[in-house]
Amino acid sequence: MSSNKYSTAGWLSIVQAILMPLAVVVGIIQGIIGIKVFGYEGPMYGPSDILGIIITVISIYILFMIKRFINEYYDYHEVNFLINLAIVWGVVFFIGGLALRGVEMVFWKYDKTITTILDLSFFAIAMITGGIIDILIGVKLLKIKEQMSDLLAVFAYLTLISGILEVSLILSPAVPFLIYPASMIVIGIAFLKNREQVEFV
Repeated sequence: MSSNKYSTAGWLSIVQAILMPLAVVVGIIQGIIGIKVFGYEGPMYGPSDILGIIITVISIYILFMIKRFINEYYDYHEVNFLINLAIVWGVVFFIGGLALRGVEMVFWKYDKTITTILDLSFFAIAMITGGIIDILIGVKLLKIKEQMSDLLAVFAYLTLISGILEVSLILSPAVPFLIYPASMIVIGIAFLKNREQVEFV
């Protein structure tokens, strides 16, 4: 009988591919509604933050399962530190983003220029640091490209491309709408295709 201990991670990866661009769109709509309906142009909390919490939790689980998958099937551990770093990065910058918005909600009426500078600075730091981590993960994974399945190799390339686009800043919007969803679908299929034989005596 065959079973798949990575099936949950596989389905969650595909869900993640849908949630990421959805969260960005909801965030944009949230801002438009704030202006049109409430006449409020400043930073605010809303449904996009709930999606952000869900996405962050799922991404932690997926990253953990990617590390476990690579360790188990390829006996490759060089990427462990970087994946752990990616997990910490995701948590720190999500919480930091929420905290920053709370501060801006208090001060934006007094000086919108400062809040704009804070937003752009936070965005730049998040993208550049996250991009560097993604690039390093992609490079590390591609070191064992010949041993990996085609799907995992594609995931490694997509992670590398994602990092390059993030570091560029200008092209970073393509990541949540195109590259990240594609990478989640690819790793999701890789998880779902994985099977191990279980024998009952």
